[in-house]
Amino acid sequence: MKKIIFSLCFFILYLGAQEFKFIDANISKEDEGIYALVEKYVDLNNQIKEFKKNNDENSSTFNGILSEFEKDKKTILAKIPD
Repeated sequence: MKKIIFSLCFFILYLGAQEFKFIDANISKEDEGIYALVEKYVDLNNQIKEFKKNNDENSSTFNGILSEFEKDKKTILAKIPD
């Protein structure tokens, strides 16, 4: 039974991957740049969450590093067209 469920899950993932290949084929070079910027933004947001979770907010370097993260986020957002 586990093998059947595993095979079914794998097949669904395979079909999903095929769908993404189809979608990616229709993305222009400009859109690829925007997609990369959005990906960086999401990654940076995740880094900020991890940083906040793992560091003491009262430390002297916390606010400095956090402001650098926020500056990077604003830079990325400025490059993404509306």
